[in-house]
Order: sequence, then structure tokens, then C-alpha cells
Amino acid sequence: HFRTIMTIFGLITYERTFYKNTHTKESYCHVDSFLGLRKYDHFDPYIKSLVVEASCDTSFAAAGRHISALIGERVALEQGLLRISRQTARAFTRDNVISQIKPIRKKITPEILYIMFDEKFIHTQNNNKKDVMVRHAVIFEDIQPAKNHRWRYTLVNKHVMASSGTGFNNEILDYIYDVYDIKDIKRIYVLGDGAGWIKNSVGEFKLEGNTALFALDKYHFKQALRLITLDDELSDTGLEHILADEKESFIELCNTLAVENDHREKTITEKRDYILNNWAAIRLSYHENLSCCMEGQISHNLAALFTSRPKGYSLTTISKLLKSRIALRNGLNIRKLFLNNFNCSEEKVIGKEHYDFSIFDFTYKQLNQSVKTGTVNILKNFQ
Repeated sequence: HFRTIMTIFGLITYERTFYKNTHTKESYCHVDSFLGLRKYDHFDPYIKSLVVEASCDTSFAAAGRHISALIGERVALEQGLLRISRQTARAFTRDNVISQIKPIRKKITPEILYIMFDEKFIHTQNNNKKDVMVRHAVIFEDIQPAKNHRWRYTLVNKHVMASSGTGFNNEILDYIYDVYDIKDIKRIYVLGDGAGWIKNSVGEFKLEGNTALFALDKYHFKQALRLITLDDELSDTGLEHILADEKESFIELCNTLAVENDHREKTITEKRDYILNNWAAIRLSYHENLSCCMEGQISHNLAALFTSRPKGYSLTTISKLLKSRIALRNGLNIRKLFLNNFNCSEEKVIGKEHYDFSIFDFTYKQLNQSVKTGTVNILKNFQ
């Protein structure tokens, strides 16, 4: 039997032999098994890994076009030049299972750890038109000026996480326990926009002897304050009342503006209550000089792929694509993770215990003896 398969080098046709079990009548092909090829596949696993990797950073249609151009648009087995379709790229992503990398424990644990939270709603199909809320978290140790750039800053040892299911905080805690020495962490700052699920998460990060505090994102605070005042000087006055803990003066300012602008009374009242509900978190954010760049993070990590253009996903596609996207944003090699887990339905977890260090078991004495023996054999051959 002959089989033709598409590779990055073009079409490859090879002959294979099938063996049939005399008892079960099941057939077996050693060549397909050795090469790791699935039945009826027209693409080799490496092309599939390229499509899955591209789909993590762009739409399915764009990923199909990009990989098709890479292989010269030699997609169909019996037709002319075609492209990998959006449906094919989507199928590769839905069917793939990428390996999970177990976090490596860091040698130095900081005294302060930061966790930024936010959510993104993703449009769905065949789900009664309900949007799926994806919780997103960014864990980092510090903020430092970026190298070779005067005005930019970078998050130190950043790690991003996201989930559309339950138990998200437990996943974050597992990561923290795996990577850091808990007893050395003195304080954890939880940063966000003040959503109820974020504020309720703070207590779960009070670990062994540390404190966990919530600080409001200054972006949302300044936005609320601006909608109250619509004036720079009044905004500065309101900020002064908050930093001086003059709550009554701030309320009086808001009530006066609501009376003078009765057409904006609802907006002023809502934003006033928002600031009052996060009063301590706002003061902490300024007094500790805390910065939260979560809006930019969720834009780059999630919105750029899922919501930058009108589109909807099935729940299965969201789950698969979300894992691949987060792995990509954490700097992992999607191709290697895909090929490592190819032909395996269960997600593999790659950790230090999976590495093969047997090559280092060869002692220096054995190596020296091997070199001497090899030298003697070479001299004998020349003689």
C-alpha cells in the first residue's frame, strides 16, 4: 500500500506493509506507528504543530494562510495550489493536547509578591449566546526599567495565568507553592479594578505568616474621579481629600456636583459610591506607590486574540485555545509541547523528574580510560 503525506518539504509518498492479527483481524502498520502518523492524516505532525502555534497568535484563517505560504500552498493531494482552511486550522487546535511544563522552583524568594487580576468576556457560539468570563492573573515580583529603553518598564519574573472554569485561585496557589518558598514571602499585594470576585480572593492568599492586601488599580480610580468632576482642578481636590482621609469632605464635593449637574446625578452618585467602597484600597495604592498595568496585560494576552475582531467560539475551542495562548505568552515553545504530547490523549506534565540525566553518570575516570583505549585502538589500526 502506498501513502502520500504533506510535509514542509512537499509531498512524500512511501510504500508500507500492513500486518493483520489472525485472532482479532485488526491491521497494524509498523512504518506509520514508527513515524507517529495517525490514520487518514494528510499532514505530518510538524505542519500541524506549526498551525497550532500560529493559531495561538492570530485567527484560524490567518494561521492557515501563513502556514500554507510556508509550504508553498501545496496543500491538496490531488489538486493544484490551495490553502489550509480556517476549519482545518480550527480542527488542529481542537484536537491537539499540549504538554504542561511544571514550574521550576526559584533560588531566591522575594519578600513581596504582586498578583494583578482582571476578566475578559469572550463571545461564544451554540451556548445560548452567553459570553464566557475568563479570569486572568499576572504574577510578578517587581517593576524595573526596561533595558535599552528609557521610558519603558518591565515586570520581573512575570507569569500569566487564565481560566474559564472554577478553582482559578487554587491554580495560582499551586504555582506560588511550586515556585517560591512560602515562609519567605512577607506580603502579597492583590491589584485590580475592585470587582467583587477579586476582592473576595484576597483572603485566599494569606498563607503562612504573610499578609495579603488589596489595592485598587489607579486607572479605574482616576477614570471614576474624572467622570465625577470633569475638571482637572476639582479632580486634584478630590484626590487630596482621599489621600488626607477626609471622607466627609469628598462626599460633600460629590453631592455639590450632583446638585449643580442634575443631568449627571446618576453617574456622579455611582462613581462616588465606587470610590467610597474602595477607599482604603485607593489610599494604599498611593501610599505604597503601587502600579497596576493589568489593562495592557489583558489587552495583549487575551483581547488581541479573542475579542479584537467580532467572532465567537465553542466552549471546547475556548478551553483548548486559551491553554495554548497562555503557554505562548509565558514564552513556551508550542511546537515542542505539541509534538511531545502527539498521539497521547492525556496531558503530559513535564518536570525535572522527567529529564534524563544519565549522560552525566559517566565518570571522569571512565572517560579518561575510554580515551586511552580509543587511542590504542587507533594506533593499532594504523600499524
